[in-house]
Amino acid sequence: MPIGGLLRGAYLWCLLGVVAFHLAGLTVAQQPLALTDMTADAQRNKHYEQGLAYYGSGEHKLAAKELEQALRETPENLWISYYLARAYFGNNNRGAAWELAKTLVREHAEFSRGHFLLGYFYFETHQWTLAERALKRAIELEPNHGESHLVLGSTDVLLKKMEDAERELSRAADLNPNEPETHYYLGRLYFARNKFPLAMGEFSKMLQLDPSSIKAYDNLGVTRQATGHFEGAEADFKRAIDLSRRTGTPSEWP
Repeated sequence: MPIGGLLRGAYLWCLLGVVAFHLAGLTVAQQPLALTDMTADAQRNKHYEQGLAYYGSGEHKLAAKELEQALRETPENLWISYYLARAYFGNNNRGAAWELAKTLVREHAEFSRGHFLLGYFYFETHQWTLAERALKRAIELEPNHGESHLVLGSTDVLLKKMEDAERELSRAADLNPNEPETHYYLGRLYFARNKFPLAMGEFSKMLQLDPSSIKAYDNLGVTRQATGHFEGAEADFKRAIDLSRRTGTPSEWP
């Protein structure tokens, strides 16, 4: 399933331009650990189940309300705290998310997702060096968490560590091959670094996963144009314009 939308706010990605970066819209189905690691008590915790359902549908206020009650009933389950923090981020309650992230790191230092939440908070508040440090720790504890690599790669771009950014975003794409947005970020980085064939590959993967993606057609067109393939670029732009008119979604390349 594709990424939905939170990671609120747009950030200037240096050479990449303005990129909307979405976190809390990830569906529960993309987070199997949150389900397989549930304790027997949490499996019987109806507020947790309802909170996850609200969270998966993007209803972050309702998710937070249910998960707060779930945490009162099952405080030992770290995944409840994790999803509650994400719901707070989605609800723009950054302070509450920050407090939960700090508590997780302080009281459960080996729980990787606490460091991830801390890193994301620093990313959102433009504290790039602190974000990098926290996210690297999250990856040390959980090397195969794609989101940690994705946010770290984004942070590396902002720190102008382009080689590191490419490595992390490539890893994120490998770990989450079915998420179009991951290929989008990596493709934009390749484009910014004049690696046009690689950029084409990522935008093509994005289109395979989401055939109605205006962003995919837009970026394929721009990349073809940069390599002198003007007829192909024109065709891509026409498809993007047609989809934009039919859906009311604006192009990112006006």
